[in-house]
Amino acid sequence: MKTLYSMKINKDQNFILPCSLIFFIAFYSLSVYWFHCGYFSEFDLLFDADPNIILESFTRGYVGHGWGRQALSHPFLEVFSLPVILIAKVFSTLLNTQDTLSLKKIIALAISPLFSSLTIYYFYKTLNFLKLKRTDAIIFCLFFCVSTTNIIFASIPETYAISGFLISYLIFSFYNAKVNNVFLSNRQWFIIATVITGITITNICIFFLVYTLHLLRNCKLNWRVAFKKAVIISISALILIILYYFLSHLILNLHLGHDGRTGYIKKYTTVSFQWFIRSLLNLLSGDLGYQSASLQLSVLSIFILFFI
Repeated sequence: MKTLYSMKINKDQNFILPCSLIFFIAFYSLSVYWFHCGYFSEFDLLFDADPNIILESFTRGYVGHGWGRQALSHPFLEVFSLPVILIAKVFSTLLNTQDTLSLKKIIALAISPLFSSLTIYYFYKTLNFLKLKRTDAIIFCLFFCVSTTNIIFASIPETYAISGFLISYLIFSFYNAKVNNVFLSNRQWFIIATVITGITITNICIFFLVYTLHLLRNCKLNWRVAFKKAVIISISALILIILYYFLSHLILNLHLGHDGRTGYIKKYTTVSFQWFIRSLLNLLSGDLGYQSASLQLSVLSIFILFFI
């Protein structure tokens, strides 16, 4: 006989899987339509989104020699070109087409809607950890689906959808350990730290906050041990990402993207305490806001949970 828990899981899957699939199909179709309208040829299209540069990174990758972003702020961006190029080769052979660049761009357009749909999946699973009524969880999830930032960045080739997915999985892992006692190993946490930082380097701050609270709340470590462990993993992941960026460019003889040059980095460094506080607030409100206001609420819920 099925247990009540297994029946609940089946009901949840019956909602969230079709919902995520419909979301993907809808926004992938919209993304392809906007691409053919020429919207993605613009720089700084909307909310600092640069779909023209991102598409170059997704399609030309490490062969682009400066055409894409190739930036220290997004070191893993060009990695996504590898599966795109591979899939394009298969389809170009089957379809017998010579226009592989356009085909690669159409395939690359699926990246943002794919990761946005995965974000919805883990967002809903996280809501279940909060012991909401199923109806309330579904309504909240549907609101999340149609939130402004989710709609925008599910359609535009950018890093925000990928970061949004990784943040949602990070928060899901926190609650999964707390509620179900499913603990990730140190290696798995390090992999998450590395990947989330490789997508957008400032994401390491979000990882550090969540991982520290995980060590304090779920692992029951004291403040000193938890802080030390979180610092070691976070800094190690950050160093690895920086080494990867410069070594890959050196070995492959790639040109540094605008975001990876010293002038761009110096623009964000300062000795002013006021500017430091302002940058920190922008990080927490701006970068998270790009992912979604709902993700902000999820991060805040961790702090609320920690103090009650």
